[in-house]
Amino acid sequence: MSRLQADPAAADEGIFLLPAAGGPALRIPPQVVQRNKPSLLVFLNPPGLSGTYTLEVRARVGRGSAARELRTGRLDGPLTAAAE
Repeated sequence: MSRLQADPAAADEGIFLLPAAGGPALRIPPQVVQRNKPSLLVFLNPPGLSGTYTLEVRARVGRGSAARELRTGRLDGPLTAAAE
């Protein structure tokens, strides 16, 4: 991933949807991210997605592999998806 600078091979980095009802986070595959700019992320929702979610982005920052800290950022409001 470009501006987000998340390692697509790292399972704990990238764009995630956290279900409001609880349960595991759903990682958005890097292949469906269409635009990754400093203030704009555009991606396709997974097929059949429904419910309310919190959008979270995760990436490692810092120099050196041991010192890289995982940082997260969340969208202020919830996202609601309805399966078609």
